[in-house]
Amino acid sequence: DQVVLYHSCGPATSAQQGDESLHQRACQAVSDVVLAEATKKLPAPLQAGVQSIVDSQDAPGGLTNTGERHGAEMIVLGARGLGRMQGLLLGSVSSNAVRSSHVPVLVVRGVPAASGPLRVLLAYDPLHGGQLADFLGKLAWPQDAVGELASVIESMLPSHLPDWIV
Repeated sequence: DQVVLYHSCGPATSAQQGDESLHQRACQAVSDVVLAEATKKLPAPLQAGVQSIVDSQDAPGGLTNTGERHGAEMIVLGARGLGRMQGLLLGSVSSNAVRSSHVPVLVVRGVPAASGPLRVLLAYDPLHGGQLADFLGKLAWPQDAVGELASVIESMLPSHLPDWIV
């Protein structure tokens, strides 16, 4: 297994464009700290082979492009949980990455408390169940992990339900 860590500082703003080298140095300094901390949190066997990439593209585009260039089989990213309004105003890296990626994207909201076995709910489209099973077989799961499957089908109801149904 190989882990590629990606950090984007985003493109330079108009105020930063006057001194592009200053923006690049600041980006690299922040990225070095962020990526070093992320590497420390990986299991020891994965730390040695970590590849770190620093970029100045917009985060969702750069993330999915980097995933494609490196043949990633999955992109994992966190969600800050800005809320609906802030997400609409600022955009959501995780939402945009999910929409634009050609590989599975796992969005992690916080770290679950370690109380008992890992419990996972997998939802899948019945047309692609076989592909999902093949992909999941490649992942390393804790021995005590517990999983449940849910088949997701498109609703046959109109998008707006009449008041008398609700």
